[in-house]
Formats: sequence, structure tokens, C-alpha cells
Amino acid sequence: MHRLMPFPVVLSLALQGCMHEIWNAGDLADWVRQQAVKEGCKSDSIELEDWYRKTESGNVWHGTCRNGASETMAFTVNVDPVWKPSES
Repeated sequence: MHRLMPFPVVLSLALQGCMHEIWNAGDLADWVRQQAVKEGCKSDSIELEDWYRKTESGNVWHGTCRNGASETMAFTVNVDPVWKPSES
């Protein structure tokens, strides 16, 4: 006889497949670099600020890089979709 899994367990497993696995600041920095590449940055040229900043549009990490034409460009990545700041 097959037992059905409880709905919360099924929902939890389904959501885990959709979420980014970010467990610490290093993972978050890697994710921000990936987003910068999607915005047109060359991966080996990315320079991030030390940490993200709280702005009116959310928690945003700033950085600079070179694009495909080797021009320096600034970028911002909102980290709110994948990171919840700890309340200290």
C-alpha cells in the first residue's frame, strides 16, 4: 500500500527545487557575481563593494566590471529575492 506524503512536505520539496541555495555571505557574493554576468559583465572583471546597502528599492549590492566591449560599467543587484538580512 502506498502512503501519500502530507501536503506541507510536498510543497516544501517543490519550493526547494525553485530556490537558490544561499547559506552564507560567500554564497550570496557568488550569486551576485552570477547576476552581474547576466547583466553583461565579464566574470573575471567583477569587483564588488564590501557588502550590500539598504536602499529605497531594497537591499542592493553595488559593483563594477568590464562589459564585452571592455568598457568599465557599474551594476547593482537586489539581493532581496534570495537573502533575508538577520535582525541583530
